[in-house]
Amino acid sequence: MKTKLILLSNVEGIGGKGQVVDVAEGFARNYLLPRHFAQLATPATLKNLSFNLDLADKRSAKSKARADEIKNLIESKTVTISAKAGPTGTLFGAVTSDMISRSLKREFNVVMDRKSIDISDPIKNIGAHVIKIKLHHDVTANLKLEISKLDK
Repeated sequence: MKTKLILLSNVEGIGGKGQVVDVAEGFARNYLLPRHFAQLATPATLKNLSFNLDLADKRSAKSKARADEIKNLIESKTVTISAKAGPTGTLFGAVTSDMISRSLKREFNVVMDRKSIDISDPIKNIGAHVIKIKLHHDVTANLKLEISKLDK
């Protein structure tokens, strides 16, 4: 006999979070339900699931629109960071994602998590650089970064 369930988390071999699945009654009763991996699919929970999925879609669309606005703002200007450098233009240290995050806050009043700033190679010399910033899972901005020598 099969039982209809709504998965509350990803279950390997069964399905992903939010899916409605039919599983064996014993598997549901002895494994999925006690471990809170699923809940019974009643008319009320199915209605609640569709409401929550619609709400999540609206939130995602709103956050994507906000990310597009921030992307346009970031790509419109060049951010300048001053750092100590030697006579050949090599920095004493490197420009970090935390420094870039603080300069974004200062320039654009945008709070950016340093983990969303992708620095593939350390920035260790003055000049122009392009940095990728992940704003949303669908939106990535290219930040034009100018590293200048700090005058003493």
